Parts: sequence; C-alpha cells; structure tokens
Amino acid sequence: MAGKPAPKTLILIEPKELVARRSTDSYIVDHPQVAAALRFIGEHSHEDIRVRDVAKHVHISERSLARYFNVALGRSMAEEIARLRLERATRLLVESNERIKQLASSCGFNSANHFHRVFLQRYGTTPGKYRRRHQTVAAQRGK
Repeated sequence: MAGKPAPKTLILIEPKELVARRSTDSYIVDHPQVAAALRFIGEHSHEDIRVRDVAKHVHISERSLARYFNVALGRSMAEEIARLRLERATRLLVESNERIKQLASSCGFNSANHFHRVFLQRYGTTPGKYRRRHQTVAAQRGK
C-alpha cells in the first residue's frame, strides 16, 4: 500500500460474525402507509402487538392495509411481526443466558409454549437445542 508490491501469499481472515443493525433493517416501498406500518412493526414487534394495532397506528382499515402490505412485500403483517420476533429471539438465544420463558416474553410471544411451537415450526429445532448448538459455535469462534 505504501508503494510496495503486493505480497505473493494471500492472507484470508474469516469473519467472526455478522451483526444486523437497525440501520440495515429497512425496506424500500412505494406505499407510505406500508412504510409506516413496517417502521411501527420494527419498533414494536417485541411487544404484544397485533395487526389491528398496526392498522390503527397508520390510520387505515386492517383490510386495506393487509392488501397493500401483501402487494408490496408478498407476505402478511402477521408474518412480518413473527419474522422479527423470531429474529430477535434467535439473537437473544445465542447472546444471552436469559431463561427461555423470559426470552419468549421479551420477544413478544404470549407464552413459552407458543414460542416453542412457532420456533420449532420455523427452524425445525427447539429453542434450547438452537441455543446449545449456536452458543457452542460462537464459543469456538472466540477461541
């Protein structure tokens, strides 16, 4: 870099991890109410929100917003809420030792059983097994 020739041998460094930040979690949509709904869902998905809460926040009927949302993103608002809750849960399972019951609640699930069912359906494994596997991998990377 200082005018010297490049080394003959490449040194490759494997990345440790990728951490998604809020600034990268955005969508470009043309519909202003869908964009507002996405922002609201992103900010409140860890709370006990429902589709009706999103529609009320953006001042539109549930039915109209659901239609616009599906056209813009190809998925429902409920699917988006669940997606963000599970994303938060997988991060917390690896990064914390919070009990699964409390973790489920802090991610917006109304019960640990509901969280367990949704997680198993999405990832094909239980939250506990996911945590053990991914915390082990993270620990090995840190060595």
